[in-house]
Amino acid sequence: MTAQELSRPVTKTSEASALWFERLYAALRLPFWVGAFVFAAGGFLAILVAVGLAVGFDLVAQFFSFFPFVTLIALLAQGGGRMARQRIEELNDYAEAMGGGKIDLRPLYSLRNFVVVYVLMLAIIEPLYTFYALPPTIPVEQRFAGTLPFVYWNLFVNAFIWVWIYSMYSVRKIGGLPLRLRPFTEDRSLGLKPFGTFSLQLTGLYLTMMALIAIPNAAAGFQSLPLLFFFAGLLLIAPILFLLPLLPLKRKLQRAKRELMAKMGVRYTRAYERIDGNPNGQIAPAVVSELLALGEIRRDVQQIRTWPFDAGVVLRLSAIVISVTAIVLARIVQRLFGI
Repeated sequence: MTAQELSRPVTKTSEASALWFERLYAALRLPFWVGAFVFAAGGFLAILVAVGLAVGFDLVAQFFSFFPFVTLIALLAQGGGRMARQRIEELNDYAEAMGGGKIDLRPLYSLRNFVVVYVLMLAIIEPLYTFYALPPTIPVEQRFAGTLPFVYWNLFVNAFIWVWIYSMYSVRKIGGLPLRLRPFTEDRSLGLKPFGTFSLQLTGLYLTMMALIAIPNAAAGFQSLPLLFFFAGLLLIAPILFLLPLLPLKRKLQRAKRELMAKMGVRYTRAYERIDGNPNGQIAPAVVSELLALGEIRRDVQQIRTWPFDAGVVLRLSAIVISVTAIVLARIVQRLFGI
């Protein structure tokens, strides 16, 4: 499978290789985006109205302003999770085509694994909202009731987070396979660029989601320090989790580059020794041609990338992280110093 084939959209989804919400919509015979919208928007709104009827709409009134963001993020989470699932399957096939074999992706589709991540994330997120974001004058039972729509909404957000984490882990596992690299004359990334591109796309999607969550929260007044620090942490770990899975691929590129440079260095030295060992100083045209060719090859080998992506793209990713994190950190400074 080529890098061009990796960019083609994939629509085929089997029951065995699908995420829980994909299987749900397929069982209900709903097109994916119809099911995604109905369950994202309709489910959240139904629970929000039910909570309003139970404890009063004064408590949940401000949450209605979040409805467009909630719907957009839930759709983005489902679409992004589906895309990531498809792409990591393609990369697995790509690794097999490179002679490295395949890794087992069945844990990615496991409902049990998702539930574990969902519960762990909920155990961190919900207390931050319940005890720090909502006004302290609201009774505790009403605070719990007010967060119920978001407990439901986090089904989709945490589903994406689970797919993101496992996909990055899978890239790292694939990077450890004995892949047969492409010649440097065809590709400066030796055929590994699709892995870097996938990691970059997924990280960019994650940052977009975190920005859509963090900025409206800060603007709406949910600015408690624990919550702001939590958002800052979620943003700052993105570049780390982007680079870590690519380390095995970086080592492959570096090793291939060293081996090629050593191989060319031996031949270059031999050609030079034929010149240096010539007492009359005459240089045979064949030796000159060989030296020129070897020099050109060495320069091409030096162009082999040390990471499977373009440096300029990473700079743009870093700019996004810094920009969004700066907004959250500015709120932290305001809260700390009462500015």
